[in-house]
Amino acid sequence: MARVALGHLTALQSIQDCLLQINFHQVMEPLCEFTSQQVEELEWDILAREGRMMESLFTADSNSAIKCREYAYLLSYKWANSPSVRNALGVLPGTVETWNRCPKNFSTYTEDVTTTLSIHKNLSEHTSLRALVYSGDHAISVPHLATEAWIRLLEVPVSDEWRAWYVDGQVAGYQTKYKNDHYSLTYATVKGAGHNAPQYKPEAALALADRFFSFYPI
Repeated sequence: MARVALGHLTALQSIQDCLLQINFHQVMEPLCEFTSQQVEELEWDILAREGRMMESLFTADSNSAIKCREYAYLLSYKWANSPSVRNALGVLPGTVETWNRCPKNFSTYTEDVTTTLSIHKNLSEHTSLRALVYSGDHAISVPHLATEAWIRLLEVPVSDEWRAWYVDGQVAGYQTKYKNDHYSLTYATVKGAGHNAPQYKPEAALALADRFFSFYPI
């Protein structure tokens, strides 16, 4: 057993070493130079990773940061915390000291929800909902294979096998459907998208949502 455990640890270390130098949110985009040097171990806490990244962005040379998508986050901080913008948004003085995209202070939270599978299972068994689940196919932070795995755990039969869906005549991703007597779930990948699919592929994400809510075929 000890040798098996050691083998698992060695394999995990090898995986970690391979993942340290790529962008977790979109594997085809560059890992920012000013953050890659700070990463010494794999951090699965996405909010913690982003918090450290933002601290680096504020001190980074703007020319080196422009090539990174995350530079837009820095611009959003500067915009949202501008006195004129805060005034236009009706933010009362003294109520919010600084706007943060992903606040790091979670002291008011009393529990951590590690899985919502039981909730989805209950919905699939006791409601007549139509569900849409989508996933960017180039993200490691929430990989599409993991999403597909928990969907299978719902044990809802497949009603429509995998096939492509299109935007402007081009493949925008792949979809499959699950259905029982009363509940249906459409699962779609967004080709080339990272973790937050609309941020990377806005046209495809909009088409996906618009078709679903309009009861059109994806």
